[in-house]
Amino acid sequence: MNYLKVLNIIGTRPEAIKLAILHKLLLEDDKFESILCFTGQHPSLASEVLDQFDISPDYCCLVKNHNENLAFMISYLIKALQELVNKLRPDYILVQGDTLSSYCGSTIAFLNQIKLIHVEAGLRTYNKWAPFPEEVFRKINGILADIHFAPSIIAEQNLLNEGVKQKDIFQVGNTGVDALLSMVNKLETEKIGVGDKIKTQFQKNNEGQKLILVTLHRRESQVNYLESVIRNLKELSERKNVLIICPIHPNPKVISVYNKITNTPNFKCIDPLKYSDFVWAMIKTDLIITDSGGIQEEAPYLGKPLLIAREQTERQEILNSKNCKFLNLDTLEDDIFQLLSLMDLKPFRPYGNGNASEKILKILKEEIGD
Repeated sequence: MNYLKVLNIIGTRPEAIKLAILHKLLLEDDKFESILCFTGQHPSLASEVLDQFDISPDYCCLVKNHNENLAFMISYLIKALQELVNKLRPDYILVQGDTLSSYCGSTIAFLNQIKLIHVEAGLRTYNKWAPFPEEVFRKINGILADIHFAPSIIAEQNLLNEGVKQKDIFQVGNTGVDALLSMVNKLETEKIGVGDKIKTQFQKNNEGQKLILVTLHRRESQVNYLESVIRNLKELSERKNVLIICPIHPNPKVISVYNKITNTPNFKCIDPLKYSDFVWAMIKTDLIITDSGGIQEEAPYLGKPLLIAREQTERQEILNSKNCKFLNLDTLEDDIFQLLSLMDLKPFRPYGNGNASEKILKILKEEIGD
């Protein structure tokens, strides 16, 4: 039987989350041979996601950290991916989003004249430094891609404005929502559990206490800014009836900031949470403060108020929700309690209904599978 060989390249936790279900669907379809290459950009964080979705990489091109020097990491991964492509000769390369791994995958596809599929296409801030380096990576991915799967109307329009042909763009929603709703279902039906240690860490100290979940990790966020946010939040926890929990991303810069902070009953820095535990934590929390793109997508689906710790967002759709604001250090306390005071928040769903991966599979079968 003739089939098309698709090389999926992932390296980070968000990529693993957003491509897990699609990869499994491709594996189950006899029109495709889906091959998963793991670059190890987030070695432990991405691996646990793959484990939770019962997926094993077919190949590993583990990128060396090189003290987070992007140029060295790119040169290493480009070489490793070229060797893999020489061996596999895929018909298509599939990348997700805007990571270093996706950029290297797109570059290899172009240099070898292999058709490129880009999932989560069209996100833009039009500021090359925010987010850095992702804004430039995803723009280059968009230039090189042959098939663009956009998560929203705005993303689709961005691509059209940049000269991408309408016939090459498909608005399907966001595959991260597929993973989120799948994990929520597993938690609700107790197919996946949460450990006692995690439950204890998130236990409120009194009935009226508000729980705030904080995740900060972006490369472009300066250390001074991170320190200011964390210090302000810790000081707030000492005066107000809030429990603030900060899972620490394994970015050395982030770790250096949190290492200066001492835990208290109302302010806790904890180890990174595996994906299922983090989804559980988002369900339990009253407010989320984040600079993560993926969490900006997930919070509205859970009906959670959100403070975005960035100057700009490429996810413009969420700004239409009243339960979302940009973090401003000058008004941080007022903004937190204004968001916490919102009543009866309804889930806001700008990125589809959890079937983006199924839509992508159907389109791929129609476009390239015949």
